[in-house]
Amino acid sequence: MIIKVADLVGNKFVTIDVDEEARLEEIVNLIIEKLGLPENYSYSVVHRGKELGPDKFQMTIKELGIAEGDEIQLIGRPEGG
Repeated sequence: MIIKVADLVGNKFVTIDVDEEARLEEIVNLIIEKLGLPENYSYSVVHRGKELGPDKFQMTIKELGIAEGDEIQLIGRPEGG
């Protein structure tokens, strides 16, 4: 299924083709790799106004209600201080 991704770290946009049984963690890692984003950030995803943090990363995108054509936003926060 195709989903649209807005990267709020680098203001980039991309579409990706993923399986509905893919875990959210796999999707986030794919986006990080595809867009060349920093790995030393803590990432979360926003879907329909709801933030999906690392506690949801083991769930499939189907379980999270992410469907064909949906748009998600990737939010990255620097780790450490």
